[in-house]
Amino acid sequence: MSVQERIIFEIDGWTVDSMAHSLTRDDVEHHVPAKVMAVLLYLAQNNERLVTRQELIDAVWDGNQYVGEKALNNAIWKIRQALDSEGGDDGAAIVKTIPKTGYQLLATPEFSKIENGDLVPASQSLPWPTISVIAFLVVAAIVALLWIRDVPSPTLDEPLAVVTQLPGRELYAAPAPDGSKFAFLHVSQWGTQDLYVQSLQEPGVQAIQFSSDDASNFTPTWAPDSNHLAYVRVDNKSGRCEIVVRDLSADTEELVDECLDIGYSTLSWSPDGRWLVYRKDDAEFGPGLYLKAMNADFQPTKELVDRRISCTDCLLFDQEVSWSPDSMHLAVTREANRLSENVFRFDIESWQFKQLTNGEVSIKGHTWDKDGQSILYVSNRHTLNRRLRVVHAETGENREIGYEGAGFPAYLPDYQSILFYRRIVSNYIAGIGVGGDDGAASFPTPVIQTSGSERNPSYSSQAKKLAYYSNVSGNNEIWIADFDGSNSKQMTSLKSSAIDPSWSPNGKQIAFIALEQSTESTSVNVLDVETGVSRTVSTGFGDHGAPTWSSDGSSLIVPVWQGQQVDLWRVAADGNQLTRLTAGNAKFGRESADGEFLYFTTLNERGLFRLSYSSGRLERVIDDIVRGGIGNWAWAGPSSMFYARVRDDHSEIVEIDLVTGAKKVLFKHHARTVHRYGMLSFSEEHDLLFFTHREPQQIDILMAPDPLRTHPASQ
Repeated sequence: MSVQERIIFEIDGWTVDSMAHSLTRDDVEHHVPAKVMAVLLYLAQNNERLVTRQELIDAVWDGNQYVGEKALNNAIWKIRQALDSEGGDDGAAIVKTIPKTGYQLLATPEFSKIENGDLVPASQSLPWPTISVIAFLVVAAIVALLWIRDVPSPTLDEPLAVVTQLPGRELYAAPAPDGSKFAFLHVSQWGTQDLYVQSLQEPGVQAIQFSSDDASNFTPTWAPDSNHLAYVRVDNKSGRCEIVVRDLSADTEELVDECLDIGYSTLSWSPDGRWLVYRKDDAEFGPGLYLKAMNADFQPTKELVDRRISCTDCLLFDQEVSWSPDSMHLAVTREANRLSENVFRFDIESWQFKQLTNGEVSIKGHTWDKDGQSILYVSNRHTLNRRLRVVHAETGENREIGYEGAGFPAYLPDYQSILFYRRIVSNYIAGIGVGGDDGAASFPTPVIQTSGSERNPSYSSQAKKLAYYSNVSGNNEIWIADFDGSNSKQMTSLKSSAIDPSWSPNGKQIAFIALEQSTESTSVNVLDVETGVSRTVSTGFGDHGAPTWSSDGSSLIVPVWQGQQVDLWRVAADGNQLTRLTAGNAKFGRESADGEFLYFTTLNERGLFRLSYSSGRLERVIDDIVRGGIGNWAWAGPSSMFYARVRDDHSEIVEIDLVTGAKKVLFKHHARTVHRYGMLSFSEEHDLLFFTHREPQQIDILMAPDPLRTHPASQ
């Protein structure tokens, strides 16, 4: 269950707004997390009866018993706390507990409806159950009609058809050329990644799983015969990445080539069947996109050498690809740095790239229209959730279409509809208490949660403030707040993207990186907290990762990207001196409190490494930190650390003694609760560990009518 529409009701003098996640009475306003609001709303909608715990877990946490049991206790406590007046026990009187059974809302809610943005008193509106039934029937009827070819498709403002409904996440829809079916990736609640085929002609028929080995399988793409399917397979034990072609009717497969796994992998079959394009590593030129010739039987042509598409002398990293209908052009996502990637058109005949977009931040897939004149793509442009956009393949003329949260669109062969997945991002700063007598951590509590997205906390014991970045203002900016989330204050107004804050040891400055829009490069900046003035630290480079401070505060430890290689450099706080510290794809580093060691994670290897400045000795001190991560670890004391361990089926917060190597699991939760590429920060004075929290989500494949037809450009 999620709160998607705005619902307002009154209960015991409080006005509850489901969209704003707020409870207001007189001059008092409380904000609660989305799941807490969902529990309160469910109890209000069913106030005439007892609601069991299992019913709430099924409705709010999709039946996830593992997460729901503790989370429900926390939600009921927060509801009672929000309904209390001046620290009383009003909340407990309003929400009654029936031991070992469930809960009942004793106060009667009065619902209002919204017309054209204005509230209408409950006495003038339909009874709530009637509204719910009518809304359900309307949505169900529209979704059913979408499967009937002769019925007009809905407009952008109408509901979309859900075409996959497996528990977990469905991603990367790939329609077969004959329009009869589509393949997609399914990620289960336990993190397994398998491929399925779903019929488009018989919507009631269950999707068929065709990959079930001990590997992660993704990025499906069809040959023109709609029978041969290529996909990426990564062995979960060895990490070996392979391109495989499977004959579905014969149930056989053939290995095409090895590939490069970076958490996802690009793969696309040309409409004429002649080419596969994918990413692989090359001993001479490094990682890049390559074309492999395929024969008439849809097998690799061994006589022709693979041809490289990616440049060998530029600093762009090629990612997603999609073919034009005539197989003569590719749309390619090219990343300049973490805060800048754009869509380029690649011409097969001239072997040249042409940039089509500017100012994009994170692109998630694209697809060509029927005539090969326009490219639909998904980008977020510094906002919270990505949206579908369209760019002309020749002129670069660009406009927004909509579909918030869309990802990896794909036209059906008749070009009347598109498939895409929808994912609404919900990141916030959470805290867990780690100072309990039993050594266990408390359940995570939202510290900073707004209508935007908050990430990467950094706490200063000197300033007694928490720094983080948020896009609640419309762009990613640096903010600070008290340890409990109160007294939040926006510190930058760059109106582009400012991320990854790090406090100086004296609590007077914050280092961060920002996007320079004119050059699409990233810069290192230092903010004076007292004056609010920030300055750029000159490094001579154009692509930087998250900075941290040296132990004495005189310099910064900065990841510097050069092409697809990254290493750590020491940069004087005034930018006058630069010293390279690592030579091996070190992605993020922090210095020890005594200044004797550098701890860092790398791009290619799992674990946390320690480098001695004096002896040059390098050793791995933690072996199970995700590769490619950044700051999901923090000091717990002089010789101990907290770190996040992201498993296939759960996330953990672990404390490790760096002397003995002993580990203790403090907290265990849903696989995607702890953001894989987030940061940890510890407040010793409050025994609080802060991290970026992600809400678990159900993600489905949706069908929509052709956006270029339903949403034409204004004349």
